[in-house]
Amino acid sequence: GGVKNGNGHTPQALIIGIGYKEGIADTRESVALKIWNELENKGVKVHYHDPYIKKLNGSKSQELQNEFLKKMDVIIVTTAHKNINYDTILSSNKPLFDTRNALSDYQGNNIYKL
Repeated sequence: GGVKNGNGHTPQALIIGIGYKEGIADTRESVALKIWNELENKGVKVHYHDPYIKKLNGSKSQELQNEFLKKMDVIIVTTAHKNINYDTILSSNKPLFDTRNALSDYQGNNIYKL
């Protein structure tokens, strides 16, 4: 198996937005896919949410529901789509890495700007 975190389970990450840029379904040259590959290479189970891309690489876009978000160890915003419920993501209190300044209007101790 892969890496285990302190809880003895495989770490899980959620990538928000896998499109190359906001508002479109094109994944060519998408930095999200590079991050996805890096995480998988390190033994992390990767999930994603993207309103424009329902299926990719045998995975499907996950609904942003609290039960699901609670299982994530980290959430990474890689494409700043406008039509994403950032409030729900923030309320999960999970470490949230914002690579696109998508959360500039939000405050929270769990937001990390990259």
